[in-house]
Formats: sequence, C-alpha cells, structure tokens
Amino acid sequence: MSEQSESFVFMRSLVADGPHPDIPEADRIYAPVIGSWSLTIEWLDSKGDVERALPGEWHFSWVLDGLGVQDVWITPPRSERTDGTPPHEHGTSVRFYDRRTRTWRSTWTGPRHSSILEFQSRLIHDEIVLESRGQTPRMKWVFSDFSADGFTWRNWVEDAGSWWLQQRFIASRIRHA
Repeated sequence: MSEQSESFVFMRSLVADGPHPDIPEADRIYAPVIGSWSLTIEWLDSKGDVERALPGEWHFSWVLDGLGVQDVWITPPRSERTDGTPPHEHGTSVRFYDRRTRTWRSTWTGPRHSSILEFQSRLIHDEIVLESRGQTPRMKWVFSDFSADGFTWRNWVEDAGSWWLQQRFIASRIRHA
C-alpha cells in the first residue's frame, strides 16, 4: 500500500461525517466551529495590551465515529512558511462528549513547547468555556462571539486569585471552492 493510500485510510478512520446520534442536539456545542479558519493570534501582557500578533490557521472536524471533535492549530500558516522555518506552534486538541456529566473532556497537545493540557468544557450562556484540570496555573479557554463567518477564542490565566487575558484568537471562516 502506498504512503498516500495509508494516509487516506488513516484519515477516513479518524474523520467522521458529522456528530454521532448519541450526542444530544443541545450538547453538540462544538458544531459552530467545525470547518477551517484563518486566525489573527494576539498575545497580551498583564495590562491587556497586545505584545505581538501572528497569523495562523485552525481546522476542526468531527472524529472518532462522531463521538469527538478534533482541531489542528498552526502558526504561522503553512502558506506563509519558508523552507526550514519551524512553526511557532502546530498542535491539536481532541475532545469527546462525556454522557455522564454532559460535558466535553479535552486534551491539548503542543509538541513545539512540550505542552499537554487537560480541560472540561460546557456551554455557559452563549459561550463554550473550557476549564483546566489538574495544572497550575489554572486556565479558562473561552469560545464566543459566534457568527457564520467567525468567532473569538480567549485564553484566561489565573494569577494570585485574579484572572487575566493572556491570548486572543480572532477567527474568520475560510471558504473552500
């Protein structure tokens, strides 16, 4: 079997056409982000001022027979890299629906910075809120401001009992022909 065929078989065994019917419609909280997005990624200082900003790309899909959602986050975008230039980050989160708690459990893996983070998420009002599990400092990742063409993602970090905004992604939907 060729390498291309093996990759295709792997992708077809991972990617699902949609959510599994066992996930209640009201709990399909990641449905709005399924697809591909271009990003403006901002890192903020403790005063909330932008220290630096980079472009990126973010791709989400239903996976694992529709029982999970996986994303791939890349900065800078692959189209803007030069040969031999390592990315700032190229990582992934895998989320699955936990029927017992009606929440989503997820793990972020960022190999460039040797990061593994665990979260539990739920819909709170009109935002998807992921709260870190078992790590210091505590973090909250929040998806908000949903529209057909975009959303905002924010990374809040706890420091001495207060929360400060460390990172913000502004996502715009990529239209595929």
